[in-house]
Amino acid sequence: FNPLGQLVSGDFSGSLVLWDGHIPVVRRAFAHTGAVYAVVAREGSHAATTGPAVVSSGEDGHVIVWSRVLSMLARFKLYVSAIRCISWVRDSMVGVGQHSDVFAMDVSQLTIVAPETRDAAAGEALPAVELMPETILGGHSGTDMCEVWGLDIHPRKALFATGGDDGCVCVWDLTAHRLLCKADLSGKVRSVHYSPDGREIAAAFMDGVVLVLDADSLTILRERRARNVAVNVIRFSMNGAWIAIGYHDGMVAVVDMATLEIDLEFKACDGIVTQLDWSLNSEFIRVCSHQYELSHWQVREAGAAGITSHAPGEEPGGAAPPQG
Repeated sequence: FNPLGQLVSGDFSGSLVLWDGHIPVVRRAFAHTGAVYAVVAREGSHAATTGPAVVSSGEDGHVIVWSRVLSMLARFKLYVSAIRCISWVRDSMVGVGQHSDVFAMDVSQLTIVAPETRDAAAGEALPAVELMPETILGGHSGTDMCEVWGLDIHPRKALFATGGDDGCVCVWDLTAHRLLCKADLSGKVRSVHYSPDGREIAAAFMDGVVLVLDADSLTILRERRARNVAVNVIRFSMNGAWIAIGYHDGMVAVVDMATLEIDLEFKACDGIVTQLDWSLNSEFIRVCSHQYELSHWQVREAGAAGITSHAPGEEPGGAAPPQG
């Protein structure tokens, strides 16, 4: 209900409808591309005639601020996917929930366009303003089909990164217990790993794609599909020169960190590669599979040679594989 006590409803076509008692259509406003998911009135706006009074969100990922008579005042976009719930928090904040994420946005500084200048009921839309929301709660998608596969700790800070079936890579603050940033990369993330200096994150996907991301902003720096096989695990070498990629077919590829070009690849096991780890001197790789195979490989320019036991300098650079 708007501040005048009139019902405002949204429909599957993306329109808002203003009702007066049992009269179905007093005013219709063209709001969203796709279904309207939420319509909420702003508290304390009873005296305002043209100010913000109603907010709506929908399938198109837009949030729209309306006057009490459904004149569009401001329009902004948060995410590509649908925003399913929304509410006013205090006078100047709007809380938006998407999947398992809850955001807060300061809309007090938005430019309010006079109703006589832009008329939403006539089908005229405002350009969307990009806003940077503050994350209150967040994480990976809460759907039943989503699993988190990748997790790695920052080498120098109290941070960790995760990746999952929802196609997102998230960076978390261990001290504050909150989400710092999140990137929707499309595809199922199977492994994430920080570079030794913590400046980059490697992310591997089920379709074989490998991305190198900026660790702070999660923007894509490099991208490559080395092989058209599902990737299960990815690891930077301890000297930061290479990235080792473990595949579903038992193969391991070693790629140049700067170009993601394959330097060498070898058959490491008969089963699926589940974990791998570099030695401290970046000359050895140990690999384990879902069949509980554990093998050690000496990486050379000419190829990889299997060895039966630990060699001098082969001290592991990370945690021991859980299998093998």
